[in-house]
Amino acid sequence: MRGSNMKRIRLSKRDRELLIRIVPFGHATVEIIQRWYSWLSIAAVRSWIKRLRQAGWIVSAPLDERRNYYRLSNRAVQYLRNKWGVRVSRATTRPLKPNRKPEKHAWLLFISENPTLGREAYRPAFDSGLFPELAAHLAEGKADPYRQRLFYRAGETIGLFVLDRGHPDFVNAKLKPQVEDLWRQPSFAKVVNAGLFELTVSTSSISRKRELETVINEHPPGFHWQIVVMEEIAALLPRRSSSSPPYSERSNGHENTP
Repeated sequence: MRGSNMKRIRLSKRDRELLIRIVPFGHATVEIIQRWYSWLSIAAVRSWIKRLRQAGWIVSAPLDERRNYYRLSNRAVQYLRNKWGVRVSRATTRPLKPNRKPEKHAWLLFISENPTLGREAYRPAFDSGLFPELAAHLAEGKADPYRQRLFYRAGETIGLFVLDRGHPDFVNAKLKPQVEDLWRQPSFAKVVNAGLFELTVSTSSISRKRELETVINEHPPGFHWQIVVMEEIAALLPRRSSSSPPYSERSNGHENTP
């Protein structure tokens, strides 16, 4: 019975637009969708999501103890790829990995914070004009070396988004290596020299923001940077113990992205 119902329910233009909008992030929540479609009430968004989920276009999973997130189903991926030519990986259908969930969700929150700011998810390797070397990698069937990084674009500005997980040596152990690695790429160096690059660090408290600002200001980078506070991300971060290993021991930064 469910299969026959799924066949009879057709996607509207707005339904299709929502599925495409979820693609670069791998997930969305009711609250985020309500930001994207601000003229809809939360109740209307919940009803919309329920219809798409029951029809088999999206799948739900726990974000935290209180909320769910929604990702595309295999059916939705095939539909977008085959009928509309949307570039979307099957990985989009996979659940968010626990270690990646906080950063991916913080990135989604940041980009969706205020639609008037014009932020959007961005993949440098898809921009052959600014990053021809990276685009050539994809054309040759090679892996994108920055697939695991989270970028965004706002007008002409290209930003790198990094989540602070509270490690005492976060700036030196994770932040600096990521930024320095970008500078080795000629196209990124050009973007920086043109004043079109910015770094955004997300952290979960005002006190932590002050700590990071103090450390970064000791050796300020030659580009625009900012630290944003997202208190709700704290619920997604695992509690650290004194025995927790540093970044270099815990993760090499090459997990599969959902």
